[in-house]
Amino acid sequence: MEIGGRQKRGHRHAGLLPAPARVKGRRVYDDDAVRRVDGLRFAQKAGFSLKEIKMLFHGSGSKSTLSARWQSMARKKLVELDVLAARVVRMRQALELGLQCGCVRIEDCPLSAADIPTLRTPPEKSIGGCGC
Repeated sequence: MEIGGRQKRGHRHAGLLPAPARVKGRRVYDDDAVRRVDGLRFAQKAGFSLKEIKMLFHGSGSKSTLSARWQSMARKKLVELDVLAARVVRMRQALELGLQCGCVRIEDCPLSAADIPTLRTPPEKSIGGCGC
């Protein structure tokens, strides 16, 4: 498996990869290190930061298993994703509402941030949208 030099150094520095053996001046990673990289990439794709992955791999001094840490951290990450998804919905609603605006000057535009959290229907059916 190819891993970029900068990535490997960063992962070693973060304590996620062991220092590799050297054979004829080249770094050689064993099967365990390759498996760690696979796990690291999986965790990154799941949205974990390197700091979180370090906690996942090593724990915080407790005797908890990788599985227990994954369960706990994944549940927290799912909550974060729910919050992010709700934010994306509000952003989409704001953009769709803003697309209806035909105002020439900001001073004349009735759009307000207060319209966004309460917007539950598509903009064309909403009450209090931009009437210009």
